[in-house]
Amino acid sequence: YPDDKLDRFWWSPLSKDLDHINTTVDLNSPSLHISESVSSTVSPYVPPSVVMQTADIVSDPKIGIQWSSTSIPQDAFLFMCIHFAELKKLERNETREFTITLDAKPWHEAFSPIYQTATSIWSPGIYQSQNNLVEYTPTERSTLSPIVNAMELYTALQLSGSTTKDAD
Repeated sequence: YPDDKLDRFWWSPLSKDLDHINTTVDLNSPSLHISESVSSTVSPYVPPSVVMQTADIVSDPKIGIQWSSTSIPQDAFLFMCIHFAELKKLERNETREFTITLDAKPWHEAFSPIYQTATSIWSPGIYQSQNNLVEYTPTERSTLSPIVNAMELYTALQLSGSTTKDAD
């Protein structure tokens, strides 16, 4: 993406089970608020507005979203960053709230994206995944399905040889 300060590539998932929604609102406005889990910080991973203007949902509000990758070795060391923004102005009787699990272990509880505001949640550090499975599950009080705007996954490379000369 030419608008990406970090020169990342972004693409949509190829899943017929997901519905795609979008907005034309610029999500890189001065009111942009980024958070890591609960504490507020400025995220170094902010995607371009054009990426945050699209999101994936499912049509059934009681069904979650799952993501997994078979192309990543199960013993790989990973770092993940997931980006959210509520693109729909929710009615008083609507709630979008979901939990996030990584390999069936709780990662984030009862998360609700903020309307037209980018929020990033990232793994607390490098972790080793067993199944490479991320699940977004609606809470009991949620009336809408989970929403995901973007996700980044970084893998650590295993170097096979010495990275420096022995004399160094």
